[in-house]
Amino acid sequence: MKQVVYRNSTLFIAALGKFHDLCEGSSFNILRKLTDKGVLEESLAREFLEAVAIACYIRLSTYIENDRQEDWIESSPSSQILIQFKDLPSGTALRYFQTVMKLQRKTCEIIGLHDCSFVQWSPKLDKLLALFWLHEYEEVLWEADRMLEETNKTDQSLETLSEVLIEIGLIFRNKDNFHSAVLFFYRAYLCINLNSSATEDDKTYCMDYLRPCCLASERYQEAEIYYRDLLDHHIQSGFLK
Repeated sequence: MKQVVYRNSTLFIAALGKFHDLCEGSSFNILRKLTDKGVLEESLAREFLEAVAIACYIRLSTYIENDRQEDWIESSPSSQILIQFKDLPSGTALRYFQTVMKLQRKTCEIIGLHDCSFVQWSPKLDKLLALFWLHEYEEVLWEADRMLEETNKTDQSLETLSEVLIEIGLIFRNKDNFHSAVLFFYRAYLCINLNSSATEDDKTYCMDYLRPCCLASERYQEAEIYYRDLLDHHIQSGFLK
């Protein structure tokens, strides 16, 4: 619990403090000093302060529940952590992890780690990635559909979105839930088709997952459409003549 929830926020705040030569032992004090120095906007600092407060509450409630300092998480981390959020208002877990992603990205930007994956993520992906981490896969599907409607062909978030959707599709495929796998692989396929920077290999990679799952779930018409689409794609690219 300490590593997954508490350190996820406090380590990045400590890094910001050291970068600006702040000798403060408390995340709350560091954030206040960074706000006074103009490093963080007040609205952003309030979000980060709330995230730290939530992390402290979750960590303390875990210790009280176990009657000792116990940070071990058994089974699925997300399921155990969500249990700890049960006494907080609905949506707190999602908001917390979205804020943590924002904090991590802001830290990398300020320190100058421009190659960091947090910086390259589009803010549009914060909610979807938080839902993915919390195993809220149905919500991920709805969020992906919303993003596909609003995203243009040059949006860099399309690549990460397709990767997340393929990852979830594989989770369902490995459980022999081919129908659900198809739903996610198909959205990934749409992302790749929409992405102007996607390669032939990207499309083939996705199709190699999508088609077998269509057949396994007896969605033969869809499988035939994907086969034809891939064949046309290969002909147009000169791969087949």
